[in-house]
Amino acid sequence: MAFIEDLIKDVPPITRILCGSSILMQLLIYVEAITKYDIYLSFQLIYSKFQMWRLFTNLFYFGDISIISLFSITMLYRCSRRLEEHTFRNNAADYLFFLLIGVTVMSTVSYLIELTVLSKSFLTMLLYLWSRYNRNMVLLLFGFIPMKAPYITWFFVLLDVIMGEPIAYDILGIAIGHLFYFFNDIYPKLPQSQGKKIFKAPKLFTKMIEAIIPSNHNAT
Repeated sequence: MAFIEDLIKDVPPITRILCGSSILMQLLIYVEAITKYDIYLSFQLIYSKFQMWRLFTNLFYFGDISIISLFSITMLYRCSRRLEEHTFRNNAADYLFFLLIGVTVMSTVSYLIELTVLSKSFLTMLLYLWSRYNRNMVLLLFGFIPMKAPYITWFFVLLDVIMGEPIAYDILGIAIGHLFYFFNDIYPKLPQSQGKKIFKAPKLFTKMIEAIIPSNHNAT
């Protein structure tokens, strides 16, 4: 048990919450403690019955337990951990703020075009952002297909097209990830920006998060 506890503690806090929520969601539905109809995004139920949890639970359900859902959770773990420990190193507030902004935009768009489970968009958003900050990294997809990071997101879009799956979820995640990347990495370098990062977490929010997660938590 001590070994398992050490493994869990080794995972950075935000990634631990994201992956833990995903695993918990899969297990609860698998043992029929809840059903998938209890977690999907429904603004009608949010407004009429105040089921606010639906804004978040839909983000962590990757379908029935299968190779695909396990692969999705593994990708969530790898992308989130890489972002939290490197891109947002010692800056949990900015990472959490990025996630909140992303989920807000996703939910707004889903209200307009009636998307009900945003876990794929959420994962694609993280995967796209990770790939932009690790453009020279080469991964072995499925253990044997070498591919540079920037092409991985588009590979999965192509895979969905071939399999006849809707790509609206992928495109939504990519759009949000690119929006953040542009305003966080490209726009601040333009003269008219004066070096400002639009999506930087507000000072009060940063202080609140740092009180919970020390800024040196991820230092290694």
